[in-house]
Amino acid sequence: MKPTCITLGSYDMTVYCTVCKEELTRTHTTLPYTGHTLKAMPEKAASCTEKGNKAYYFCTACASCFKDAAGTVEILDTSEWFTDALGHNWADWKVAKKSTVQEEGEEERVCKRCGKKETRSVARLGVASYTVTVKAGDHGSASASAATAEAGAAIAISAEPYGGYQVSQVTYTPKGGLAANITSAMNFTMPAANVTVEVSFKPIPDGYYSVTVMNDGNGTASAAPVVGLSGTAVTLTAAPKDGYQLKEWQVLTGGVAVNDNKFKIGTANVGIKAVFVKDSASAYLFTKGNGAAWTKGSGETLDFTVKGSPDDAKTYARFTGIVVDGKNVAAGNYTASPGSVNISLKAKWLESLAKGEHTIKVKFTDGSAEAKFTINPFGTAADQTRFDSVAVPSDTFTFRKVWIGDTEKSIDFTLYKQGGEVYHHGFDKKIVNNREWRYNAWFSSPAACYVVEKPIPGYQTKYVNVGIYEHITDRCCDGGTIINKKIPKTGDEFNPAL
Repeated sequence: MKPTCITLGSYDMTVYCTVCKEELTRTHTTLPYTGHTLKAMPEKAASCTEKGNKAYYFCTACASCFKDAAGTVEILDTSEWFTDALGHNWADWKVAKKSTVQEEGEEERVCKRCGKKETRSVARLGVASYTVTVKAGDHGSASASAATAEAGAAIAISAEPYGGYQVSQVTYTPKGGLAANITSAMNFTMPAANVTVEVSFKPIPDGYYSVTVMNDGNGTASAAPVVGLSGTAVTLTAAPKDGYQLKEWQVLTGGVAVNDNKFKIGTANVGIKAVFVKDSASAYLFTKGNGAAWTKGSGETLDFTVKGSPDDAKTYARFTGIVVDGKNVAAGNYTASPGSVNISLKAKWLESLAKGEHTIKVKFTDGSAEAKFTINPFGTAADQTRFDSVAVPSDTFTFRKVWIGDTEKSIDFTLYKQGGEVYHHGFDKKIVNNREWRYNAWFSSPAACYVVEKPIPGYQTKYVNVGIYEHITDRCCDGGTIINKKIPKTGDEFNPAL
């Protein structure tokens, strides 16, 4: 037996007869202690999640702690040398995003001491929803992925033990029901009842660190072992729900690097979250029509194109319908054709929409994409034909200018086609107020046109919300806000509005 820093070693030397194999002699030898393998641990102030300590020496072999570098004075009363973690000082939950009929809202809270932020969802308006109350025991923090949720929603629990502690047990109890242990799963399916989640923590031996594994509700995950000394190898295991696959291991605390589902414990508690995605999950994006405008009385369709990735060839086959302003649109009010997926809203149906901005959602079996479009009031025939040598156009764009002061700062709108050919200066101008005038322009080739404006001397221009050209400062397409700002000069009166 090999000796260690706390146990003697020993071995027997035995002599046998080479013929009959009888034991002739046996000599027992005892081996001395190896001595401690000490690592210097510097003084550290306690933080929200980690213990504080005076300077000491830690044996990596037996996990004993010593006051001296020789390892002769062991620290037996740890309360003298170590202080508990301070714990998070959470501010109240605040609304970060309001719920709507179509979308869930979001709340967030921030630790006043370390700045850590947590978020949770809030159920949509107008649906039956139930509350999730989380109670964390001493020596740790816990939260749920939702404050309120509909029945059937996947709720994930996040637990963060403080230094020297590990998760002991996690239970959830529906109102009027029995408690269920979800320590291994760390998630549950929301019942049609309010739920209370309780998380408790227990100590781990000095010198050891805990490993806590969480998930996003779309599968379960675990680690082995769940406690260990610095340098201990840990293996992670994930079990996705049907239709999901593991996307990544998200390291929340502990600063470890996960490779091939394995990592080594460092010198802090480790928190890891398993993130899952749907099998062959696709991303969908509008490549045409986002921010477009349509004018009542034009008789034209309003066209959109949505592209899917990574396999756009399947986009049309996965298309299931469209929703405008939260309401399903009957198939007879639009056409859909392959080539990614091309959607044309029919003029007759568009006439039923109120003027202003609207939201369109294109739905697929494995996702969706959203865009905005605007319905403009009908303009006069004279307004629609003021362009030189341009046929009655098929699209309408609205440009909005915010004026500085009480008078107009003159600009020169010029419509260009790609290649630099000048078309015309005409726009339908509507006075909104003395600081904001609105211009409507009809283009025959919207994807190939842009507007250039020349501010009067002494003013500079910037653009806001200019759609596909948002990264370009000298052109505007698909609608936007044009703002002329005075260039400051010596002697000007200070005015933040400028």
